[in-house]
Amino acid sequence: MRRWPPLLALLAGLAAGTARADDAAPGPTGAPDVAALIARLDAPFLAERQGAVEELIALGPAARPAIIASFRDPACRRRPELAGVLAADGSPEALDALLDVLPTARDLATQRAVQRSLVDHAERVTDAVLAYRDDQGKVPPSVAAVAQMLVRARVEARFLSRKSASGNTGSYPGQFDLLKPDRRRAVEVCLDILRDRAPKVPGVFPVGTYAFLRPPPFLADRDELRSMAVHALAELTTEDDRDILDALEDTYVEFYLRGRAYEARRFRRGAESALADSVLAVLVRRRPAGPVRREVLEDGLRRRFAPTWKERALALIETMRLDTDTDEDAAQLALQIGRFDLAVDIYKRLLRLTSGGIAHYNLACAYARWSREPRPNDDPTALRERAMDEMEAAFAAGYLDWVWMGEDRDLDPIRDLPRFHALVERMKQSFQMPAGGRSKPR
Repeated sequence: MRRWPPLLALLAGLAAGTARADDAAPGPTGAPDVAALIARLDAPFLAERQGAVEELIALGPAARPAIIASFRDPACRRRPELAGVLAADGSPEALDALLDVLPTARDLATQRAVQRSLVDHAERVTDAVLAYRDDQGKVPPSVAAVAQMLVRARVEARFLSRKSASGNTGSYPGQFDLLKPDRRRAVEVCLDILRDRAPKVPGVFPVGTYAFLRPPPFLADRDELRSMAVHALAELTTEDDRDILDALEDTYVEFYLRGRAYEARRFRRGAESALADSVLAVLVRRRPAGPVRREVLEDGLRRRFAPTWKERALALIETMRLDTDTDEDAAQLALQIGRFDLAVDIYKRLLRLTSGGIAHYNLACAYARWSREPRPNDDPTALRERAMDEMEAAFAAGYLDWVWMGEDRDLDPIRDLPRFHALVERMKQSFQMPAGGRSKPR
C-alpha cells in the first residue's frame, strides 16, 4: 500500500475526518463531501476559503446538520466562516445555532461574525430573531443587542430604498410608510441621521458621525440623507413622542444658530438653514401651539412674548417670500405645513421672475395637494386641472423625470387623469433611440 508523506496525511485527515482521503466518496446524490468543504475553510488562500463558503451555501439543507454540528463545537476554528453560511441559510435550525452560540462564544471574532452575518441578511432573518428573543423570555444581552441591530439594519435599508434613482430625492406624504412596522426604531434612526451622530452599537462607544450598518448602495450625499430623514420624521412622529420632539427642538436651535452664523459669513442661506426650516415644519405639525425656544428669538420678542411654532413658521414664510434668494424656501415651508394657498402664491411669483421645469412641477404639486384638502369655497376639480396645466408647462420647460412622477404621491389626485397618462408617454418618447443615432431629448 502506498504510504502518505506526513504533511499530506495531515491534510487528508483534515479533509475526511478519521477516514483516509482516498476512501472518501461522494454521497448517494453525488454531492461534494461536506466535511471536506469545511476542512477547506482552513486553506491558506482566501479565494479557496471563499469558494468553500459559497459551495456550502449552495448545498443548502443537505449540508445543514454537519455545518451546525461543526459550528456548535467549541473547538472549531472556523466558526466565523460557518456563521456566514448559517445566516445565509436562514432556517430556524441555523438561526437557533447562531443565537445559542453567540452568548457562549469566548472569542470576539465569532461574536462579531455572528452579528455581521445576521446584519447582512437582516431582511430575511429579523422577524425570526425577534421571535426567538420573545420566545426565550429573558435572553442574554448579546442576543438582545443583535436583535436591536437587525431592526436598525432593516430600517436603514428601507429608508435608503426611498432614495430616488433618478436624481435628488424630493418628499411627498406616505413616502416612508414602509417604516411604520418599526416606527419607534425608525424615528430614533432618522433622528440620528438628521443630527449626523453615531448611534449606540454594542461594544462600541458612540462617537463620530452616522455610519450605516451596511454601506448605502449608492454614492450618499450627507445633506440629502439628512433631508430625507427629517421628512421621514415628519411622517412618523406623533404627539406622544415627547423625547423625540424635545430633541427636535434642540436640533432646530442648533441648525438655526449655525445657519445664521453661515449667512453672516457668506451672505446666503446654507444647508443648515434649509434643514432648520424642515425641522420647524415637523414642530408645527406636532406642537403647533408649543412655545418657541427663547434661544432663537430676537431680544424684543424675548422681553414681550414667545410665539408658537406655527406663528414662527408663518412669520418666517412672510419674511422669506420677500427676498428672491429665499422665496423658494418660503414656498417649500408653506407646502410642508399645509398652507397650499401660500405655496401657490409664492410659486406663481417665482415663475414671474424665472422659468424652469422644477418650479412648474412644484406648483403642480401644490395645486394637487390643495385639491385633496380643499377649503369650503375651493373647487377640487379646478385645482386638479390647474395642477395638470402646470405639469404640462413643466414638461415644456424641460422637465422629464417621469420616474420620480411615478413615485411622488403629491400627484395622486391627478394620476388617473387621461392628460397625466398622455404626458408621461410624451416624456418617455423624448428618450426613444432614433435610427442610426444617439438618444436625445426632443
